[in-house]
Amino acid sequence: MTKKTEDFGGRILALVSHKLRTPLSIINGYSEAVMAQKTEENFSPFTDKALDEIHKQGQHMADLVYKLLQFSKLIELENKPLEKTSLNLRETLIDAVKKAITFVTENRNLKTAVKGDTITHGPFRVEISCPAKIAVMAEQTLISTALTELVENALKFNNKPEKVVKITCMENVSNISISVKDEGPGLRPGEINKIFDKFYQVEDVFTGQVGGWGLGLPFVKTTAEMHGGMVSVVSDMGLGSVFSITIPN
Repeated sequence: MTKKTEDFGGRILALVSHKLRTPLSIINGYSEAVMAQKTEENFSPFTDKALDEIHKQGQHMADLVYKLLQFSKLIELENKPLEKTSLNLRETLIDAVKKAITFVTENRNLKTAVKGDTITHGPFRVEISCPAKIAVMAEQTLISTALTELVENALKFNNKPEKVVKITCMENVSNISISVKDEGPGLRPGEINKIFDKFYQVEDVFTGQVGGWGLGLPFVKTTAEMHGGMVSVVSDMGLGSVFSITIPN
């Protein structure tokens, strides 16, 4: 793909995202207002169920538009110098985990609990092993979004009652690595070479195709490479996967 084509694609993504945001915000605003009246109004079971579904799908659509907009911003920055700042990696990870949970949970009213190195929310549990002193030089929005995408993937592609994700950070002489380990079904060998392609989505044998754009892992790969690093994956069918980002110090 030529740079001109990529620039045009980025403009299209940004245009679509912006055009969808306003009507969606109105739809979701009214949806939340009506939902707030459920305890006062005597809705029929059908209406009650319909309102819940409209509200849930509205939130899901808003998440998709947000992700599309983030990817369009990535394309805009791809050929520009990055404005890097020193970020506390552990704090960045905690924020990324909280955001990832909001994308995958169906109960956003349930409080996300942070206790030491463990973050829980309903069936989700994320354990972080990252020394508090590690700092990474990175573009804040890009690296935060990339980490969010990795954690979201790890939580989303897991059909077990309790969805456990373990994040490990290591500071080496020349780089910093962040590994995200899940306990999901793992990847088929033929999928590993495809998952970083734009718009590719893994077919979930239990639930059908998982909703999304198929842009999360391409975002992670591009972000890592823009920082002079790389992303890798090790996966075993039935045992889960480990995705790792490596960024130079």
